[in-house]
Amino acid sequence: MSIGLQCINQYFTCEYIYWHKIRNETIQATFDYLSIIFYLNKFKIEPLEVKYKEKLEIIMNELENNTINKNYLNNFIKKCNNIEVIDALIYFGVEGLFSLCNKRATEGAYSVSDSYSICELFKLVKPFYFKNFEYIDSDENNIYNSIFELEKVFQESFEEKIIVTIL
Repeated sequence: MSIGLQCINQYFTCEYIYWHKIRNETIQATFDYLSIIFYLNKFKIEPLEVKYKEKLEIIMNELENNTINKNYLNNFIKKCNNIEVIDALIYFGVEGLFSLCNKRATEGAYSVSDSYSICELFKLVKPFYFKNFEYIDSDENNIYNSIFELEKVFQESFEEKIIVTIL
């Protein structure tokens, strides 16, 4: 079984198992990004930030400790049923993670706002997909390299204000 994403002229397709892997690695890349942001304390400390930071740290720890083989996707989606989690993702500029992960192959489309959020997420976390620093075309970097193609679909969507259809 495979999945295809299409906007006007841009198309991305892969096996569904690879699509699952892309989303799992995006969750991991986002957690890595947030861990660094939290460690560097890049944001100013205010009550709302502390609340959202603590919320995301709890979720990150729970997922890391309670997930087998880094298969985060289903557990992450369950955690996002809480509006505070979504608000925390929005606060730290990574709401595209929820947009990307919260679609099934049978659900018909990503909205233009989903596409924008996903592209913004990719801008932040793309370096965290990179695994092999010696050889960019290494199999270890296959997700990193796929993100560029996937990003084109979502980019076209928000630039042209057209939904991305899931095929």
